[in-house]
Amino acid sequence: MDKFDLQGDPIDVEKAVATQCGRRLSNHNFVLHKKYKKLKETRGEEYARNNPPASVNLEQWTSLVTKKWTVPKWLVISFTKEIVMERSEKNTSNRSWSKTKHRCGSKSLSVRVAAAIHDNGGVVPTVTEMYKSTHFNKDTQKWISSESKVLYDKMVKIETEHNAQEGAIPITQDELSVKGLKARSGYVKGLGIRSSSSIRIVNGEYVTHLEGRCKSKLRKFKSKLKKFRSKRNELKQQTIR
Repeated sequence: MDKFDLQGDPIDVEKAVATQCGRRLSNHNFVLHKKYKKLKETRGEEYARNNPPASVNLEQWTSLVTKKWTVPKWLVISFTKEIVMERSEKNTSNRSWSKTKHRCGSKSLSVRVAAAIHDNGGVVPTVTEMYKSTHFNKDTQKWISSESKVLYDKMVKIETEHNAQEGAIPITQDELSVKGLKARSGYVKGLGIRSSSSIRIVNGEYVTHLEGRCKSKLRKFKSKLKKFRSKRNELKQQTIR
């Protein structure tokens, strides 16, 4: 601020400079912490404490080690961030395999289907109905992607041609999902429900299915929480020693 003539409200300028400096400091400390962890893993904790990188003096390094990187509260927060980042990276990787995007947003497909069942008086919506509702923007009257329109048209064509055959039994939504969106073990793509005569499935069965999924997710969450608490206690014990 002494070297440059920064225009604008002094309070806004001070906030902007403080924010930028804070981010640079945070990034710098992050890089240092990675170096500390590497030294600790390869040369031991004692060596890591007493041998800072060339860009940092021993006093600054020791302060970071004793007042931040080995404090239980900071270790718990850091461990939690690692879990979140790992999950985020995994979700990003999973999304990269998807050829078509959707418009489900924060409301999952299973929740959307459950709401549609309720609105339809207990009748499960068709795969094509749900697919269009999650891949077509009514406001802009456009598909999310060209691939989405191709898949939708493909399913409509399959269903029309199948049902047009003389004496044909109407194609089930399971079959339509498999032929139009490809098979997925134990799951009807496009509806987010278990594979089982999805045309005749009733609301009660679907609710039971949703309850089962919720219980499964709860068990996984409890398992991860147990591991997190175990790791947190381990870090605390290491700090005490």
